Amino acid sequence: MNRLAPILVPVVALAAAGAARAGDPPPPGLACKLEASAKEATLGDVVDFTVTVANESADKTLSVKPPEWDVQSVFFNVTWRPAATSPAEKPAEKTATLIRYHPKFGGMQGHAIARQALAPGKSLSAKLPLFMLHGGEVKVEAVYNGFSDAPEPGLKSAAVTVQVTAPPKARVGARIETSLGNLEVEFFPDIAPGHVENFLDLARTGFYKDTRIARIVPKFVIQGGDPKGNLQGSPGYSIAAEFNPTKHVEGILSMARETNPHTGGCQFFICLADVPGLDNQYTAFGKVAKGLDVLRTIARQPTGPWPPGEGLAGEASKPKKPVLIKKVTPILLK
Repeated sequence: MNRLAPILVPVVALAAAGAARAGDPPPPGLACKLEASAKEATLGDVVDFTVTVANESADKTLSVKPPEWDVQSVFFNVTWRPAATSPAEKPAEKTATLIRYHPKFGGMQGHAIARQALAPGKSLSAKLPLFMLHGGEVKVEAVYNGFSDAPEPGLKSAAVTVQVTAPPKARVGARIETSLGNLEVEFFPDIAPGHVENFLDLARTGFYKDTRIARIVPKFVIQGGDPKGNLQGSPGYSIAAEFNPTKHVEGILSMARETNPHTGGCQFFICLADVPGLDNQYTAFGKVAKGLDVLRTIARQPTGPWPPGEGLAGEASKPKKPVLIKKVTPILLK
């Protein structure tokens, strides 16, 4: 059981996400503004949010980082009200913070966002897409940290509200097309919105196209999502953990990570059996809604040991024949 944490993670480790520390307050005259490409949307739609950083001072040039989705620059607070389970219920609003980290670490070059001189009256903007994961009123607030070397206190924009229509019984999901058949997964946006957002965004941009199921361990997990195919790849950033009470049972979709909780990125695993040792240790963010027969077929594929210096050296979990993920497509399940 002690091997669960090290063997489920990408071998190349991201640097630990450091605890937030207090930075300098926003300089006078700096403003953060947020605009949405649409004020109305349907569940599962992508809405572009334009973050603008403006120097509204009369005569002072400011040193700032351009807007980018990164804890060094911009992250988002998203507020929604979960769907009621009965006519009498009125669930309280929930807010999630969607953060991406681009740290420097041993096996891959991270980056620091270079500062720029922002003259009075000038601005910098970036268009950042977000999936609408919740029905009803969805409020989005941008937090800008690009004037400091620490993520606090941050400069907040005014919140922008998008009214999201949810068709009856619709749930946000994805179709994972593999060389052995298709899986349809249903996501858990109320308990792991950052992971769902990240997975869908990678799928939307074609990140998972023609990648592999790189690891198969019967009665445990299959693991995929690595662009390198050797369990050593990442998207170049990591996201914050969202541990939740979901039990890791057959069909649960969860995020692989390094030892540090905040090092998930693109590699995911799907459970092949009940694995209670993973509960509250990895972020479960979805489940197989259709295609358990395909999952079981993948689990039966012959495997052999990983060679030295590759993957999980010595573990007999490398498929002898490639099992391809042809593509992943965001869908609405009904």
